Amino acid sequence: MSLLMLPNQAIGARVNNNNNCGGNYLLPCQRGDKYSLQGYSYDVNGADMASGQFLDTLWTHGASGWSNPGSSSLRYNGTGTGFSNATSPALGLVAGRAYLLHINVLVNNAGDTTNTEGVQVKINGELITLPNGITAQNTTFTMFAFYVPTAITTDTVQITYNNKTIDFTVNGLYLLEKSYPVIEAYNTGDVLAGTITPDFVKWFTGDEPDGIDFPLRFETRFALDALSDGCYYLKIKDSVGYFFTSEGISLKTSQPDTLLLTATNNDGAFGFDYSEGLIHSIRIKAKRDVTSYPEEAETYTYSDNSETLLFGRTQVEHTIFITDAPDYVHACLRHLRLHDTFMIAGVEYVRSGAYELNRRKTSALKQAVFTVREKEGVGSNYRLL
Repeated sequence: MSLLMLPNQAIGARVNNNNNCGGNYLLPCQRGDKYSLQGYSYDVNGADMASGQFLDTLWTHGASGWSNPGSSSLRYNGTGTGFSNATSPALGLVAGRAYLLHINVLVNNAGDTTNTEGVQVKINGELITLPNGITAQNTTFTMFAFYVPTAITTDTVQITYNNKTIDFTVNGLYLLEKSYPVIEAYNTGDVLAGTITPDFVKWFTGDEPDGIDFPLRFETRFALDALSDGCYYLKIKDSVGYFFTSEGISLKTSQPDTLLLTATNNDGAFGFDYSEGLIHSIRIKAKRDVTSYPEEAETYTYSDNSETLLFGRTQVEHTIFITDAPDYVHACLRHLRLHDTFMIAGVEYVRSGAYELNRRKTSALKQAVFTVREKEGVGSNYRLL
């Protein structure tokens, strides 16, 4: 599997292979609703963009000190009269896409380099951080690194140095593009209804590769407004095929008797990265009702047995009644309630009770009920004697 979606998200992963959008539940989607998904991509496209097997013929480099011991190796012998680069052909980078760099560097002689001098690697004109968190290395290393350009400048890989006395050999160099998630919508019978253009795709390069599968987290945000009203299921694919298929979704201009729930966090939580403003969003068939006015009060009793109010506060508590829904919906809902910001139909709430799940004997779907309190109350009353 080369695409893995994180759990507890609005778009549920299909648990069967019936290729239809019917079944016993359709997730309500109203025009204007937006979805965000975070997951991991394990796949890379197979073509080496950096021409690492042709360092002798397709790369250019300074004449002084450079040579090619073989077609896929490059050497700088530390005798150059000045500073120069070895440069790849144009890569064809795309801003916002993610790329995986692999490189082996054998330091034959460190020369008179210090620990901040040595071999340097640039992609698109930007220095790449090498092992030990530095941008120049004077010891042998093998490295995998992710790179995501924000803009295209030189569009090349460059091997260079900041102390010309170092002697090093480069081999095993390649640059591969990470598979870019594509979202497609299908009708019953596996009929392609349209391709969804995401509003936003972000790669999170802080996730380190494990050296084998190279997982890299991504986030995609999208709406279904380009589709006609109807029933759909989504497939998210990469360069090797489809690896995420959703449960059915019912898209309508209006979805009466539903509530839109959204949540976000001030920092990383629940296995998600919120640094780019991730907002979870899900519409459900549900009812919201004011069911109590919790209050606190404190009084003072005088010697004549009369009383006066010292402190008073009241809140508004709502009960949310969830109709029949599958497990993935309930998992998402109980997760959303625990975020720093939790909103129902545009109003911010905080949880005030447990998520109570009610099983049914005649259906795999379940009902639920939970309580929340309005975050913005009517204030408090204090009195000083």
